[in-house]
Amino acid sequence: MIKTAVKGVVKGFTSKANSDCKPCNENTYGNKCAETCMCGQGERCDNVKWCLKVEKGITMDSYTSLLMERMIQKRVVYQNFYIIDQIQHSLIIGNDFLEYNKANINYPTKTLNLYDGIAQIALISTRQNEAKTLKHIELPARKISIIPVKIPKQYIGKQIILEPSQSLQNKSIVGAACLVSSSTQQAVMQVINPNEDKVVLNRNEIVALISEIQPNSIQNWSDKTEKVHINNIEKGHKKQKQKLNIDLSEADLTNDQKEKLRKFVDKNRNVFATDLSEIGMTDVHFHEIDTGNNPPVSLPHIELHPILEQRLKDKLKRC
Repeated sequence: MIKTAVKGVVKGFTSKANSDCKPCNENTYGNKCAETCMCGQGERCDNVKWCLKVEKGITMDSYTSLLMERMIQKRVVYQNFYIIDQIQHSLIIGNDFLEYNKANINYPTKTLNLYDGIAQIALISTRQNEAKTLKHIELPARKISIIPVKIPKQYIGKQIILEPSQSLQNKSIVGAACLVSSSTQQAVMQVINPNEDKVVLNRNEIVALISEIQPNSIQNWSDKTEKVHINNIEKGHKKQKQKLNIDLSEADLTNDQKEKLRKFVDKNRNVFATDLSEIGMTDVHFHEIDTGNNPPVSLPHIELHPILEQRLKDKLKRC
């Protein structure tokens, strides 16, 4: 039998007390409860103390109280529990345990301090930021797949980022980070299996880590004012190329031809350079090509396809 008092609403609630004392009714609070107490302790009875608290308006808004009744060798034993529902996961702590160990629950930091702060226990699970597979999944070889994942309840309706976990990398699976806002505990993410064989993901296997984002921190890059500002900065730092001013005094050209040449060069100024600083350069990047178990192969540069090259040679012979 479990009797519940939710957020100060007490109906048929009893606490740990003398086994001869019966629970008070919901309408016998305070002094009336003391008068009807069956154990004879009056206001010292735990039942009466609870009813007096309710009469004075002292309620428990942050947790739910449960009374569990157990039968041990034909004798009824009561045990009072508090259920805290304002943290990320369910937690049930015995009231006697809390009192005996001088427990103090710190709601802002979500911690439980025991023995006047000597021992501290975190009330937030450290595994609540993981997305797991919803079912057994087989990823086909060399294909992109959309897989269903399960997210914790506290992320429902929130904007979160799913980032591939290390477990996918261990299986040579490539996952794509994605922005998700789900109204349920189910979401999807995209993965690629580049292997030659299929890869199996078991049920409840961790495939992504969850990071919650704040909508206020998102910047809108399509704003027109920002674009104008960025363009102005680029124009201010852009190096303006000067006219070449080519010396055509000794050129064997007429005056009209010289004028046309100057206009042509100025119009296509980006094609010509006056020094090495105006010549475009590229960085050399090193990259690796995965050849599997095969050794790398070095081949000479081929201008044409071998078939086309042979046809070209045949035509040259006929000429």
